[in-house]
Amino acid sequence: MKRELNEKGETILYAYRSAELKRDDLDMLDAMVAEWQKDSSDAIQIQSHSDKAEERGSYSFSAEGSVAVARYLHEQGVPLSALFISNWESEKPAVDCESGDCSEDDRAKNRRSELQTIEAEGLASEPDFIITFGFNEWRLSPEAEKTVYRVLQTLRADPTQEVRIDGFTDT
Repeated sequence: MKRELNEKGETILYAYRSAELKRDDLDMLDAMVAEWQKDSSDAIQIQSHSDKAEERGSYSFSAEGSVAVARYLHEQGVPLSALFISNWESEKPAVDCESGDCSEDDRAKNRRSELQTIEAEGLASEPDFIITFGFNEWRLSPEAEKTVYRVLQTLRADPTQEVRIDGFTDT
């Protein structure tokens, strides 16, 4: 269930290669926290995006935006277990700039975090498996490989199981 929290909406726009939250953004997040506190059984979904023009190797500007929002919400009392984060990079642009003739205002619409409250009922409260890895380490550790193997065994035993993969970074 999606719920409008205020007339401004729940979108934060970022400057080029930045995840700085402006005063208006903080005010909107404070309103979101106040609304969430009325029904803390809900969760807050954060979906962050970047613009293709700001891509730089494997660095994730959308993750940086998600972390800024999640950190602020957590500092205001929202537990991390109530935050569901997706980083889309430039996969889901608000404005298609593939042709290259977009204005800076168009590109700014792509550098965003979209927030909404969702009903947490049915969402897993604790993960069945956790895999951790270090910054810029794309090779799994032996322990992480064992965890992936256990996930695959679980799916082989019951192929009707659903898989949800979430990520969180501490950057």
